[in-house]
Amino acid sequence: MKKIILFTRITDDTEWNAWVEVMKTENITLQNNELEYQRNDVKLRVKNGKNLLGNIPSLPPRGQPNGNIISQASNFIKKLWEQIKNEKGPEVIIAIHFGGGGGFDERVKPWLEYFQRTNYNNDNDLRNAVKGILNNFNQQDKPILKEYSIGSYNEEDIKSWIRENLNDLIKLYEYLKKNIIKLLSLLKHRITNSFLDLDIDWQGLKQVSEKDKNKAKKYLNAVLNKNVSNYYKQKLVNLWFYLTGKNDLKINETKITLGKDQLPNQKSILDLINELDNGKKNAIKEQWCVLLNHVGLKVNNDPFNVSNISVDDNANIVKYLKNLDEMISKKSKRDINKFLGKIEKIEDGQKKITYFNFHHWYLKLGDLLESLKIFLE
Repeated sequence: MKKIILFTRITDDTEWNAWVEVMKTENITLQNNELEYQRNDVKLRVKNGKNLLGNIPSLPPRGQPNGNIISQASNFIKKLWEQIKNEKGPEVIIAIHFGGGGGFDERVKPWLEYFQRTNYNNDNDLRNAVKGILNNFNQQDKPILKEYSIGSYNEEDIKSWIRENLNDLIKLYEYLKKNIIKLLSLLKHRITNSFLDLDIDWQGLKQVSEKDKNKAKKYLNAVLNKNVSNYYKQKLVNLWFYLTGKNDLKINETKITLGKDQLPNQKSILDLINELDNGKKNAIKEQWCVLLNHVGLKVNNDPFNVSNISVDDNANIVKYLKNLDEMISKKSKRDINKFLGKIEKIEDGQKKITYFNFHHWYLKLGDLLESLKIFLE
């Protein structure tokens, strides 16, 4: 759900009262002292700016600000930060009609810069509010703070604002959504493409081994004739980085070789998911856990907290790729069956044999990534 949080004029209640009357014509009434208007996948939440934020004075044109004005500005900035600090991701826009004497750049930003410069009274709440608002202003990967204005308070002006501005904001949301899908598509392509050569070799060797064992051995030796140690394990740990952005996941000595600058827009799939609102994240929680488990990762508690994600050394994909890299280094012990997925395990002191179908694993990986992309669309 996309959200626009709109604060009416902060200098008086006239505009808020007008919004209340207009919303009544849409059969929308006050709930928890807020108005909610929904169109398709966009929710507009209207709040009383004067009641929640209060007025903010302008900086004096000359001389030092006096204590009364400083106090008013400080209170306004702290109240503003309280209202926006818990709103996350690109699906939120904070729109405020500052009213009377200019907008954000003319009235609010000079005070933010003044308090930042003077570190006034060592007020921690104020300092945090100033830093938070400056960091959040006009950043697409964080709440977007916009100004808005309405010419007057009559019903038609407000309805006109809804028609014109809400459509513009919806277009912005569509751009942001497309941007997320574009980045996710790039990550999906890099992940599936990194394992494409192994999938082709797996299918080829399976077909040849069913017809001619000698040709299959030559095929296997050609496939495993690599001068790169940990060739296959490296693919998997780098896949983990594309998914989570966590750089300390590894298989024995095999570490991730990628950095954030090698991710599209420096974002992993988990980074993109964490830009969604909580409702949408909860809807894909199970799907995300299935994907992590499929690639050999396990999760404790919150799967969207990267610190809760770790390596499952007992996962079949991990054991399978370990076998392949071991065969690269030991040329005399190359087993076609191991390449095709034979895995030996010791359980309860006894050797057990299982078979891992890499081709099926690869196809399911693509399906899981695609279903995640479709859901976000």
